[in-house]
Amino acid sequence: MSLLGTILAALAVVLVGLGLVELAFSGPAASRPERGLRICLGAAIGLGVWSSAYAAVFVVFGGTSLAVMEKDAALALVGAGLCWRAVSLSAPDRRQPPLMPAPTPPLLSLLFVAAALIATTMFVVCTLRTPDGIWDAWAIWNLRAKFLLHNPHDLAAALSPQIEWAHPDYPLMLPGLVAQGWAITKHVGVAVPAVAAMTFATVCVGTLVCAVAVLRGAAVGLTAGLVLLGTPAFVKIAAYQIADVPVGTFALVAAVLAAIAVERSGSRATSLIMLAGAAASMAAWTKNEGMLHASALALAVFLFGGEVAEGLSPRLRRLGRFVAGAMPVVLVLTCFKLLYAPTNDLVHRTAPADILHRAMAVGRYATVAAALAWRSVQVNNWNCFWFALPLLVLLFRRTPGRQSAAKMIVVTCATTLLGFVAAYILTPYDLHWHIRTSMDRLLIQIWPSLVFAVFLAIDTRSHLAPPERRVSSHRE
Repeated sequence: MSLLGTILAALAVVLVGLGLVELAFSGPAASRPERGLRICLGAAIGLGVWSSAYAAVFVVFGGTSLAVMEKDAALALVGAGLCWRAVSLSAPDRRQPPLMPAPTPPLLSLLFVAAALIATTMFVVCTLRTPDGIWDAWAIWNLRAKFLLHNPHDLAAALSPQIEWAHPDYPLMLPGLVAQGWAITKHVGVAVPAVAAMTFATVCVGTLVCAVAVLRGAAVGLTAGLVLLGTPAFVKIAAYQIADVPVGTFALVAAVLAAIAVERSGSRATSLIMLAGAAASMAAWTKNEGMLHASALALAVFLFGGEVAEGLSPRLRRLGRFVAGAMPVVLVLTCFKLLYAPTNDLVHRTAPADILHRAMAVGRYATVAAALAWRSVQVNNWNCFWFALPLLVLLFRRTPGRQSAAKMIVVTCATTLLGFVAAYILTPYDLHWHIRTSMDRLLIQIWPSLVFAVFLAIDTRSHLAPPERRVSSHRE
């Protein structure tokens, strides 16, 4: 790909991502954490749109360099229009003095920087030890990316049921990103998948820290970041170059947008809910489990996305906005599943009688419950579980006006977890093997959103952080 193609790709990601985010927020950022949050959200949304559009173009026109460049040029133009529209609508409120954020304890800032450095070092060491990632990285995601890169007119070859062990029914978000990265660098190597993995991990941490800082204060945001960075499983799974951290990132982005829409209800709520739907659909386009994340958030938005005593009509309108935002990527996913992807291995290996038999086996429930409990005490993977879980008790504190968003995210996480448990109960594979090879990865998909919900549930403005102050325009 030429230098022009590289520039067009960068412009497409940046302009579309920031344009959609700025248009959704429809106003200037009120603080540095909010500016950081918008950058992180824009990065995730931009990458999601870039890869989803690549899949659509691949199906219709093929994945040739010319078609990809034309796609990026179109996205850059659309993104420029979105940015221009967002700027024209974002007139600052001159009547309100600017916000002065509460001071952040220097020690907490140093601890966060130290944790970030340790996590980065750990990521680099894991990458050097396994430069191709683990089995799923090179046998599923990067293998699919090579098919897309070298067979621009033959999507069916990448999805052949003869390579069932490579899960050909999995969506193409991550392979699309890696394939385009290889086309830009003109080198099929280990650097592009590793950079993609690092990018998603960084965006995930940045989104969590900035979102909690915006909603609950900077000190609490850094504390939330320490919890995520202090989870070894998060760093290791990110370095494995697989799709679970990207799924968790998109799920967190969707949860953050939905939470901000709830807590800052008003004219911006509609656009924020629609963008949350778009982010949730990107989780679905990343991995099959993402469809469960998106469905769970849609249910939670319907139940807890508004006033407690509201009727059915407002709930349906809100759900309709969420679905409308998700629809473009859902159409790509639907086309992929109906026209190209073979049947999922968990489905075609299972007969109805076998499903009923496994569902009635009490021992399978005990095995799954014991595995979940065991992971909560595995210090080498989840040493921050004990720090975060007790804070969930604070969810039941009476903090007027601050519970709907937290409950919405907790319900999303709980529903998703129940879906994972059901998949384990009904799996046609050996249950112990299935748990051993996948449970940590599935839990890491939920973990960033759960940490977000924990700190969202705390009445931090009055307990953990001093309130923000406004700069007075006159001497008192």
